[in-house]
Amino acid sequence: MTDHFELFGHQIVVHHQLTFEQQIRDVFVEEIHNGRWKVGDRLPGMLALAKESGFGTKTMYNAFEKMREDGYVEMRGNRGTFLKSSSPNRRTTGKIGLLLHEDQRSVQLILWYQHIILEAAGKRNMITEVRVLPSDVEPVKALQPGVLFSGEVTGVISLTAFEKMLPLVDEASVLPHVFLCPPYESCVPRVSADVEYAYFELTHRMIDAGHKCPAFSYESREMDRRQAELHLNGYRRAMAQRGLEVDEALLELSRDIDNEDLVSVNGYLKKIMAMSEHERPTALVCGSLGRTTILTNMAPLCGVDIPGKLSVGSIGTAAVPGRDNGLMTGMLPDFDKMMDTCFDVLAEYAKERTVSRTAVLMQFKFIPGITMKEMDGRYSRGNEDASIETSMGIDSMSKAVHF
Repeated sequence: MTDHFELFGHQIVVHHQLTFEQQIRDVFVEEIHNGRWKVGDRLPGMLALAKESGFGTKTMYNAFEKMREDGYVEMRGNRGTFLKSSSPNRRTTGKIGLLLHEDQRSVQLILWYQHIILEAAGKRNMITEVRVLPSDVEPVKALQPGVLFSGEVTGVISLTAFEKMLPLVDEASVLPHVFLCPPYESCVPRVSADVEYAYFELTHRMIDAGHKCPAFSYESREMDRRQAELHLNGYRRAMAQRGLEVDEALLELSRDIDNEDLVSVNGYLKKIMAMSEHERPTALVCGSLGRTTILTNMAPLCGVDIPGKLSVGSIGTAAVPGRDNGLMTGMLPDFDKMMDTCFDVLAEYAKERTVSRTAVLMQFKFIPGITMKEMDGRYSRGNEDASIETSMGIDSMSKAVHF
């Protein structure tokens, strides 16, 4: 079975968070909002689309059924499926722009952010215009009304970072905008997930569960190196705060692991389990959800019981195959609060033509899952709600949001 499909030029991929049905529905909603069909138009047939894209007919039917439930389409039996409304809530409050780069189209995190933006805009009765930044258009021009976005767009959430900051004050020719991007970017204004703090907290959580010295499994092949280093920094800070030594040898061993090379992953797990009980870690803080997923899937084939012999956790969480309602242990931002913050920044920008928060770092929530085992708890910090002092690492004008 292939791990990716194409529909109307959009890549649909195997995703930890989004089903194929959800991604198909998102593609249709994007195309509807972009004006591909008018109300009353007949949409392409499900059977033809399934055959053309490579999906099963049931998958395509489920996606269409979801759109029907949402109020976008109506099914007229043998006559086909017709566009009922481009704004099912009927009372449209405006249009929001979503800007991304062509290279981001099949990136899992970007697909997830697109999904939550579409959902957040829908809750606000807003239509989303998705646009790809052309290589020959200057970013500042792309944010001018009527150039890339229609004149009805009142603000833009950009998933692509601009190398040059845009002027904020008295720039009526530029649409209000906010960057939803990694914390190492310097865009203004931006909303970012504080991944360093997430790993700082995740490491503490594992120690609190009784794991004496969790090791770090570094992800070097799938991620931006800058983000990978933030993950490692958070882990190192937590270990130092708890007075624990980092196993540098295991860390270096993990750097060479290729998640797509099952032999490599198998050998990595076997080397860990071959260590003496005194030296063997009982938990791994994984540098990515991908690393957690492959270790969890491979462990039974290597005779490693997760979480019995080895607990694993990382940023993000996903369902564990074969286990009903079983989620992996991970750290997730409150996406609703993240979207609220983006829309608050846009509203402030539209009203004041400036913003008081140049950068907002969103902290994460701990999602306990079946990949981490509670041990004796002798290393607990005590009060579960106790705050952890941390340097947020943002400029003096920024405001950190804690939740």
